Amino acid sequence: SVADAVVTTDASGRIEYLNPVATVMTGWPPELVRGALYGEVMLRRDVDSGAELPDPVALCLHLRDRPALPHTVMLRDRHGGEHPIHESVAPMVDAAGGLIGAVATFQDVSQAHALAVQLAHQAQHDGLTGLPNRLLLRDRLQQCLQMARRNGHRFALLFMDLDHFKQVNDQLGHACGDELLRQVAQRITSTLRASDTACRLGGDEFVVLLPQIDRIDDAGGAARHVLREVVR
Repeated sequence: SVADAVVTTDASGRIEYLNPVATVMTGWPPELVRGALYGEVMLRRDVDSGAELPDPVALCLHLRDRPALPHTVMLRDRHGGEHPIHESVAPMVDAAGGLIGAVATFQDVSQAHALAVQLAHQAQHDGLTGLPNRLLLRDRLQQCLQMARRNGHRFALLFMDLDHFKQVNDQLGHACGDELLRQVAQRITSTLRASDTACRLGGDEFVVLLPQIDRIDDAGGAARHVLREVVR
């Protein structure tokens, strides 16, 4: 009746039992994984870095206590699919206090994770053009400053706005003005490298961050390239 996935192991961290929810989530029937180490079957990675995470059951058995685990991890199922989960692992002891194994429980939080990703994207991007906004630009600019101080790299910041944009809104309507901004955003991004950032500050103001340039003249060359594409 438990809605969460439940997996139990022996004192060496080898799987003894999976409940039906765990079988559905992982794709592993109990008879195929019984006796295998938890960490060899339940492959988990960090949500942000993608790095493989150590076996939490082995850590639990070593500590004889609940280990501190990331809030959310990505669990890879038998078929290669991945699911964001909340996970908890606890030791199991007998009446005499002897360690007899561990129990891991986890729940699929795909909907909550997708909503969190969506909200984070909305918080850092302009709703009209989809470009990064001031918040994300500030973060990437700080990274550039740190790299410049540490390694002596040059970077460039280009500011631009649209001449007579108010006339477009006044004479053709805001729908045309919005479409113009979207088209300009697309043309700006088409000229940039994958490492560059185009940002809409608001209104008709745009910023382009070039995180690494070899010469100061490269900034002027990039600016001319952007302008040629926008006015073509």
